[in-house]
Amino acid sequence: MAPGHYASYWGVADHADVSLILATRAAVRAAGQKPAVSKPAKKKPKTAESQAPSAALPEGQQLPAHRLVLAAHSAYFRTLLATDVPSSRTAALKDASGNKLLVVELEDEEEVQAGEAVLQLMYVEEMPAARHSNPAQLAVMCSVADRWQASSCLRLAFGALAALGADALSAEVLADVLPRLPFGTSSLGDLAAELNAFTATVTTVLEDVHAVLTTPALLRLLLALPFEVMLAWAGSDGLVVDSENSVVVALDCWVREGHGRACSKEELLQLSGRVRVLHLTPTYHLRLLDLPWWHHDAKATQLFSLSASLSLVPSSGWLGMTKFPDGWWAAPRKQLPAATLQQRTTLALDVPRAALEAALTKPKGPRSCSWYTKTFKSAPVYVAGHALQLDANAGELESNKGLHVSAAVHHVGFALGDGLAVLPVAVEPMAWSSCAMSVLTGPTGASRVMGTWGRGLATLCCCSCFVLGKCSAAELGQHLVGGHLRLRATVQPMLNGQR
Repeated sequence: MAPGHYASYWGVADHADVSLILATRAAVRAAGQKPAVSKPAKKKPKTAESQAPSAALPEGQQLPAHRLVLAAHSAYFRTLLATDVPSSRTAALKDASGNKLLVVELEDEEEVQAGEAVLQLMYVEEMPAARHSNPAQLAVMCSVADRWQASSCLRLAFGALAALGADALSAEVLADVLPRLPFGTSSLGDLAAELNAFTATVTTVLEDVHAVLTTPALLRLLLALPFEVMLAWAGSDGLVVDSENSVVVALDCWVREGHGRACSKEELLQLSGRVRVLHLTPTYHLRLLDLPWWHHDAKATQLFSLSASLSLVPSSGWLGMTKFPDGWWAAPRKQLPAATLQQRTTLALDVPRAALEAALTKPKGPRSCSWYTKTFKSAPVYVAGHALQLDANAGELESNKGLHVSAAVHHVGFALGDGLAVLPVAVEPMAWSSCAMSVLTGPTGASRVMGTWGRGLATLCCCSCFVLGKCSAAELGQHLVGGHLRLRATVQPMLNGQR
């Protein structure tokens, strides 16, 4: 039979043999609280029909329907039509024409509209153009179709939603749509092509991992991802990273504060198998076994991490070990452009003129080394699984009556959006290819490099002392930009796969 064979029967009372009332839960309860009990004038023989109390029908959308169409598309309606026993969600009644009348309880008006749309799909068997562009309604249609066990309608609705793409499914829209979709059921799992298209869209929206971790709205969306979508995201080659460390941080946030809290051990094993362990930095190799969701064999993890730190690539069954997950040695992900990363992660500290003047005039302490009289701190930034902060101390040196500033980059505690903390890790100098610090001085804001440090530092405390000159408080202006001494520091993380 050709698709849409019954399209002309949609909404037509002719030949209809069943009536549906789509009503909200509130309407059903209100009708149930006030039953309409008839009092016949004469006694009638007791029959099964007369013994059943009549109830007030709830207000709702009443639609003519056909048993053949309902039963062919929905196991839910097929069951209801085969029995006259009311359930908690439906009641079996008769309409004025003697046809079976089903009261179908739905959550709210939005679901009532979605239910009508799903019924239309059973007849026309294709998505009407008018419903193509409403992500929220398509998501509710998916939920209703799943509840009614209408697999063909679910495929149409979910397929239309997935086809909207990243342009229509922004982070804000996805945050509204995801809770409405019936993830966690077997129904969506059977729609492989549609699920792949939808997860590809989500991955596109969340492809910039550094932006996800530093933008509260994107991070909230990540936490809301169901397991099926998160698994695809974690294994995607389309992710753009500052470091593979950031993927571990994202997974840790999802497991601790998102849908990952409900995951089984087997699901967490699948998820951690998507981490590209080969491209983590050394300290993150050491942290894997401390993660409560890392359930892989400890010896296998240690062996793989050690060999990766030594620039060796372990193979499957290497030294008789169990096969490692394929994701552990997968190719490095796309690297965030250096200019973009530098723009996002440059540590900026602007010291106002008044504070510098106070540092010059404040009395020194009793010890000669206590020439620092003022301390300043920048806002922390996140990069490559670490949180960094630029600190500066300013004061007058005994041997040279000029203003001196010492600056350093430190690891600090840091909270991502909504208070989620970065994994606690030790100082990791081998995570960085270089660190550079500069000062902007003079009316034009010319940049003067204070120092550049290469890999192999004992700590990431890149210190530099410099003298602005034997200047009085009145002479500070020639060294300031916009009334501030402007310090900048940039850190270049180790590229994926670089050893």
